[in-house]
Amino acid sequence: MGTLNQKTFDGARPPTSALRSGGPQSMETWSKLGREGQRFVSNGPSAADISAATGRPAIDPIRVYAGLTPDHNLTEGAETVLAELIRTRAFDRKVLVLHTATGAGWVEEWSVAAVEYLTGGDCATATMQYSYLGSPAAFMLDRSSPQQGGKALFDIVHAYWSTLDPAHRPKLYTTGVSLGSYGGQAAFGSIGEMMSRVDGAVWAGTPGSTPTWRELTDSRRQGSPEIAPVIDNGSHVRFAPSPQFLTTDRWGSPYGSWKSPRILYLQHSSDPVVWWSPTLIWQEPDWIRERAGVDVNPRISWTPWSTFWQITADMAISVATPGGHGHSYHEEMVDAWSLVLGADASQARMARIKDAIPRTIRAGN
Repeated sequence: MGTLNQKTFDGARPPTSALRSGGPQSMETWSKLGREGQRFVSNGPSAADISAATGRPAIDPIRVYAGLTPDHNLTEGAETVLAELIRTRAFDRKVLVLHTATGAGWVEEWSVAAVEYLTGGDCATATMQYSYLGSPAAFMLDRSSPQQGGKALFDIVHAYWSTLDPAHRPKLYTTGVSLGSYGGQAAFGSIGEMMSRVDGAVWAGTPGSTPTWRELTDSRRQGSPEIAPVIDNGSHVRFAPSPQFLTTDRWGSPYGSWKSPRILYLQHSSDPVVWWSPTLIWQEPDWIRERAGVDVNPRISWTPWSTFWQITADMAISVATPGGHGHSYHEEMVDAWSLVLGADASQARMARIKDAIPRTIRAGN
């Protein structure tokens, strides 16, 4: 097992709930989860936490995880996830989210917890580890594992889910942040296929090399900027550089009705992971030329080579920025999931959820 998997974060303890991998009756032992899996199942709100924030009855959410071990490949890992979903009766829940992790198995807690609070805990989140490499190393050295892992997880769970009665099975959503967005979208050959197989998706900090992202961005409506492309007036697919642009385009024009399935791309104007490309060496990108960025210097300019190296250097520090900027996607996850799920949440309730989530991030922080 990789050395990254051998360290346990302070505060991470084996779950006492059978609704979590690594807990009682789980087919995944605590040690096999690896450090990121252990953090994932140790974090998150209980039913009491959710009720305290929302003022409504709640149940305990389900969290399922499969670590990467020498005794099984990615397909077997995905099959373990499915077995854990069946064991925990996740297919009886209202919502099921398949979350493609980053590099060594890290999962964005803000995204997971947002769904748990917004659904009153009537949900399950499933994910798995596909690499021992951290995200920067995986992005540079191994881009096939994220795609293979994202596709294996989705295909195996979807194959089972599709056999269930549509009137009683959970709504199926998919998500990923950064390398997880890149890998998760590999389960679909096109945006059309994505829309035909899920009830919704939230993709955050998507690397610009992601094929579906690139195709959508290049086909955007004339006049819409690269930082916030408009696709069919936002009828199914929307791009948002910040929460204020979830319902309007970059220039403030309201979108029409957001029909199901709802596909959302969150991408900060200041996120270098989204905008990095080798072409920065020799070509000015649209996102600089158009000067439409929300949280970047309006006087930003392009220079051959130097811009490329500046954006490359920025990637290393972009995760340390405050939430809502750079490569940090935090509170906006609540706004995003509220709309994608069609959740009934007042602004006051949303504010209480945003205030509560940091208090239920208990392990490894």
